[in-house]
Amino acid sequence: MAESKPKLHYFNVNAKGDFIRAILHHLNIEFEDFQNTFPENWKDKNALLYPQRQLPVLEIDGMRMNQSCAILEYLGAKHNL
Repeated sequence: MAESKPKLHYFNVNAKGDFIRAILHHLNIEFEDFQNTFPENWKDKNALLYPQRQLPVLEIDGMRMNQSCAILEYLGAKHNL
């Protein structure tokens, strides 16, 4: 069974999500990039998709993780960076 592409969820701004994007590109990992907008009720509309109501979120290896530092640490450990 083929692994699915990782999915990165973040806002459509240049900020913490860019570090994760850069590492994924550096590692030549193809991923889906979901860039959210900023409606007033964003947290309420996306509560099921993002239970902690925080971005960035990376879906990878059957997990959904948030917190940019935790995501970067995971990628670094997994790929010996």
